[in-house]
Amino acid sequence: WLIHDETRFCIIKKGDSLLNVYKYHIPLFLIPRSNDQHPTHKYCIDFILKFIREKMKHHNVEIWEYDSPWSTTEPYNINVILPLEKHAIFAKLQGISMHQSQEVRTKYTNVAWAKNKSIAETLPELLFGFSGGGLDWEFLEVFSIKLWELKDFTKPRNIG
Repeated sequence: WLIHDETRFCIIKKGDSLLNVYKYHIPLFLIPRSNDQHPTHKYCIDFILKFIREKMKHHNVEIWEYDSPWSTTEPYNINVILPLEKHAIFAKLQGISMHQSQEVRTKYTNVAWAKNKSIAETLPELLFGFSGGGLDWEFLEVFSIKLWELKDFTKPRNIG
C-alpha cells in the first residue's frame, strides 16, 4: 500500500504542471471522500489538499468528492448527480481494471457496476420520495462539492 518515491515524484511533477493550466479557470479536483479510509485514497486526499494549500493559494478551487466502497455520500450531501451512459460506465470499468490491485482481492469492476446501478435505482426515491416515479437512468455517479476560497485555505466548506 505504499506509494514508491518514483511515483510520488511523477505525481508532484504533474501537479506542478497543472498550475499553468489553471491560470484562467477555477480548478476542479476529483478526490475520494475525505473520510475514505483506504490507504492509497488517504494518501491521494492528503497529497491533493496539501497541493491546494501550498500551490493554489491564489485560486478559488472546487473539490468534488466521489464515492468508493469505503465511503459513500449521504443523500443530503449530494451536490451533483451525473447520469452515466453505457459507454461511460464501460470506460470507468476499463479504467478500474487497468489497476491489477483492483481485481486481485475483490473484483472491483463488479462492485463499481453494482454501486452505480444501485444509486440509480434508489437515489430518486431518497431525494424525491417513495411515491414518485423513478428516473430513466441506468447508472449514476454522485459527488459532494467543497469550495476552497482565497480567503480561507485551512479547510474546505460545503456548498448546498
